[in-house]
Amino acid sequence: MLEQDSLPFVLRPARRSDCRQIWCWRNEPEVRRASFHTEVIPYDRHEVWYQEKMADSSVRLLMAEERGGVEIGYVRFDKGQDGVEISVCLDPGFRGKGYGSALIRVASEQYMASEGAKRIIAWVRSDNPASLKAFKRAGYVIVERTRLHGLDAHKLVYPC
Repeated sequence: MLEQDSLPFVLRPARRSDCRQIWCWRNEPEVRRASFHTEVIPYDRHEVWYQEKMADSSVRLLMAEERGGVEIGYVRFDKGQDGVEISVCLDPGFRGKGYGSALIRVASEQYMASEGAKRIIAWVRSDNPASLKAFKRAGYVIVERTRLHGLDAHKLVYPC
């Protein structure tokens, strides 16, 4: 298990005030290209979605911050009938530096420890090699190649 003290970031529960930052990240062009839903999301629609997620006890939304308080991204866990799914987004300024795989691994370990989850599922578009690499570095393993929302995708699980 990775020790949070040795990482360049900390995780904290998302707050209502994080809504706009998450919306900005979600609408960033690279994030939209890598998503299964690529449309621009209007703020009013995002705000309703965000409030619903914050109130939903089956959802855990965490913000990652550098030790100086600079927000670097978020991770969301959604517990559903088919298991727990992870969704991650990293600020463009922190991509390609190893933050993604560290964030995925630390958040996944913390979630499993606190919630008693046995495994976490990630869905990654086949044409998104950076995310695929980050999840694999974090310990996720491809268990299936399939189509999701009409796109070629990989289903990964942690741990396998």
